[in-house]
Amino acid sequence: MISLSGTITDPLNQPIQTTIRLILKGVNNPYYNQPTDYVTNSDGTYNITVNYGTYDIYIKSDRKFYLIATAVKIDVSTVATSINDLVQK
Repeated sequence: MISLSGTITDPLNQPIQTTIRLILKGVNNPYYNQPTDYVTNSDGTYNITVNYGTYDIYIKSDRKFYLIATAVKIDVSTVATSINDLVQK
């Protein structure tokens, strides 16, 4: 497991309350598991713990989820401390 924390902002760099969705990709097949949703605080901050695995990451905007990163591997060697770090990897 790793812990991630940070602040989600809109395109104008203003903090927003939103939902971060992680979908664990299937281990032995291309199918997905149920999504895990994390709602940020009203000031856009979050502090979450994520199990090791390979994920697609989505952010909710205007009542729709948008894919921001695909096949992001999280394992013992992952040094990311925020969603932003994972996406820029």
